[in-house]
Amino acid sequence: MAYWMRRQPGAFRVFRGRAGEPQGFGACLDPCAEDLGVDPGVDSMWQYTRRHGAARPSEHVRAWRFFLDRDRGQASSPSLTLFAVCQVLDILTHDGSAWTLVGAYADAGLRGPTLGYLDFWTAAEAAYTIGDAIYPVFVHDRRRTGLAEWFELIAAREVGAPARPAEEQTAELALSQAEFSQSIRAALRDLHVPQALGRNPLMRSRVVRSCAAGLGEFLAMAAEPLRADRRGLFEVVDRTLLHPAGPHERVAHSLHLSFSTYRRHRDPAVAHIGDWMWEREVCGHQVDTD
Repeated sequence: MAYWMRRQPGAFRVFRGRAGEPQGFGACLDPCAEDLGVDPGVDSMWQYTRRHGAARPSEHVRAWRFFLDRDRGQASSPSLTLFAVCQVLDILTHDGSAWTLVGAYADAGLRGPTLGYLDFWTAAEAAYTIGDAIYPVFVHDRRRTGLAEWFELIAAREVGAPARPAEEQTAELALSQAEFSQSIRAALRDLHVPQALGRNPLMRSRVVRSCAAGLGEFLAMAAEPLRADRRGLFEVVDRTLLHPAGPHERVAHSLHLSFSTYRRHRDPAVAHIGDWMWEREVCGHQVDTD
């Protein structure tokens, strides 16, 4: 704990009683590869994320590592309630997180049901030992369950409606940047082939799942900023991909461009669409579909 208090003092939250006296504390860490080898708990959580879908550039791993109440330890207490509230608020407000892991409790049975309700599953392979205590680790992959879907799950559980259980999702890893870019090119190529578009890996990306628009509409939104480009990049991508006007040579001719110039405009236009979508995928920017 001393290491983390020096390394990330802002990660620690103090819970106070009515008179302002310290009653308990918790800590949510933002570890990185440089922190490995210091804390077996964080090491175990970090390695789990590496095996099951490492955080991509600009994404973060959130690790709830410490909790203790002054009088009740880790038993039920106002501090424990506040600690749980902090976890919910973190999900709601902390954009750019790939994983949220909770490894602060020594008793799996004490908090397991509550964390399952919040869509955290038990990651048995990530459990770690400190002294004689075995600490279970609970995991939520925020890239595979977007905020809108998470709200729907919580709402269903609140009223007792059928809802999928919290469970490890290992079939598909989050897309790397190279895979994401390749999938965008494929989606633009298949934009007017609904069956192929529906099979595109982007359909499982965080940015598409969290957007009310479909993938085709979202690609069109990504192209909109190109209208401001004086080179006519929007017209190139519009006539080539969004509303195809025939073979590429014909499109180039209709735009009064040589074919080599047409290609020099087309490629950065497609790259812009990829960059626009990737930034929202990893940074969690809200997308206005109005």
